[in-house]
Amino acid sequence: MLNGRMLILASNSLTRRKLLQEAGVSFCVASPNFDEDDAKHAEPTLPPDVLSLRLAHGKALSVSVEKPLDHVIGSDQVLECQGRIFSKPSTLEEAKQHLLALNGRNHYLHTSVALAFHNKIIWTHTDKVSMGMRQFSNAFLESYLLTEKEDILFSVGAYKFEGSGIQLFDSVCGNFHSILGLPLLPLLQELRKHGLIPS
Repeated sequence: MLNGRMLILASNSLTRRKLLQEAGVSFCVASPNFDEDDAKHAEPTLPPDVLSLRLAHGKALSVSVEKPLDHVIGSDQVLECQGRIFSKPSTLEEAKQHLLALNGRNHYLHTSVALAFHNKIIWTHTDKVSMGMRQFSNAFLESYLLTEKEDILFSVGAYKFEGSGIQLFDSVCGNFHSILGLPLLPLLQELRKHGLIPS
C-alpha cells in the first residue's frame, strides 16, 4: 500500500506473485472470478495477442468490480504455434502431447497485462516472444516429465522456463519476464506513473 492505495494482483499464479515480490512491489492477491475457457470459446477466431489481452482484462475487471477503489493487475498468456492455440495441460499425458507438438518448432508467447481502476481498464501492454524449441529425443522428454511431474501443468506449453524447461530451447527472442507470464518492466513504469510504487 502506498499513500493509502492498495495494489491487487488478480492471479492464482505463484510465478507472477514471485516476480512482483522479487521486484520489491507491495501488493495483495485476489483470485479472479473469471472463466478463461469460456472466454476462449466465446470468440475462437480472435488473434492470439487480442485473446491474451481479453483474458488479462477479464481477470483485472473481475476483481476491480469488487474493489473499485484499488488498482488491480490482471495478466495472461497465450501460446500459438502454426495457428494452433495451446492452453495449460490438464494431465501429464496431455503435457507430453503438447511438447511433442512443439518439438523442433518455433512458437510464440503473447503475454498481456492490464491495470484496472474503478472497474475500468486504464492501461494495457502486450509482449510477443519467439520461442525456438529444439529437436529433443524421446528419452529427454521422458526424463523431463519424470523430473518436473505435475509442476508443468501450471505452465502453458508444459514447460518451466525458469527451471529445467529451459533445456527444451535453443533460441529465444523476447523478454524473460514475459516468458514467465508478466511483462514486468512496462508494468513497473506504469505503477510509478500512478504513484503506486516509489519513483
